[in-house]
Amino acid sequence: MDTTEALGRVIAAHRIMLGQPRKWLAEQAGISYPYICEIENGTKEASLTTLAGVARALGVQLSVLLARAERLIAGDCQL
Repeated sequence: MDTTEALGRVIAAHRIMLGQPRKWLAEQAGISYPYICEIENGTKEASLTTLAGVARALGVQLSVLLARAERLIAGDCQL
């Protein structure tokens, strides 16, 4: 699993924990619905600016999302 895929999974997990649909996250982060779909599916690498907006929308620091993605890659955590 690469970083893009892991980060997408972490973002999706946070969104689901909040009980919100992708459309909500896209609106809150100021990005398009297709773009958030690509990010969550791990098919599109997002810029730091975009990731910061997504983290803000999820109510979590970007560093937390990145750390969880790294732990997922290392096999140290499960979603």
